[in-house]
Amino acid sequence: EILSGLVGSEMCIRDRSVDGTLQDYRLIVSSSLQAMEQEWNITSYLRGDMQKASVNSLEIKSALGQLDVSGDLSWQPELAYQLDGEWKNLQLPASLTGVPVESYTGQFKLDGKKQLFNLTVDSDFIVNEIPLILNLVANSPEAGITDVRADTKIADGGAGFSGRINWKEKLAVDGKLTLRQLDPAAFAAEWPGLISGQAQVTFQDKGENEFHASVQELHLNGVLRDRNFSLDLSLIHISEPTRPERI
Repeated sequence: EILSGLVGSEMCIRDRSVDGTLQDYRLIVSSSLQAMEQEWNITSYLRGDMQKASVNSLEIKSALGQLDVSGDLSWQPELAYQLDGEWKNLQLPASLTGVPVESYTGQFKLDGKKQLFNLTVDSDFIVNEIPLILNLVANSPEAGITDVRADTKIADGGAGFSGRINWKEKLAVDGKLTLRQLDPAAFAAEWPGLISGQAQVTFQDKGENEFHASVQELHLNGVLRDRNFSLDLSLIHISEPTRPERI
């Protein structure tokens, strides 16, 4: 009932089996959930007591894909968790994500305590017909702060980001963006080439539909439409609703 209320959908428990006592129980649940215009079939097997539970298996399947999760949870004396997951045949239509997203397989590891966490993700994706491989490492050294290191391989090139995301109050991002022999034709066929470079980027949500963004120490070089080029800028400053400024 709690999950149904959170997602605004209806859950139907088809089968449920409970063995043991509150100090040593085994729970098997088979259910279905209607969400995002899809029927999700959920099968879980848990074993635990009043303080912790081991998720031997949690399988979630729909026409959009399949997710398998296992791990351990505890809530006494404080919340702690360690989960491993794998998804298969992920198919997200543009009506859900803006552009079609596919992923044949992917894995994640998530562990933490209370609001602190460590996350790793390794997966292949096809985003709007563009193939890419994502490796992501994120951790939270304190509540509301996330350090991120992401590396993406796009065709024969790649892009990376290393920095910090602050979401304590309003969103703020500060990090370094790198490009490695990236071919812009993957996104715009009329702009073939190979671009490498780096920049320090920042973003701050000011609230009330206002934001501040900047690109500092921008250095780009490579080949674009059969022409060699090099670009160096010290600062590009953008604030809404004002226009960009270059210094």
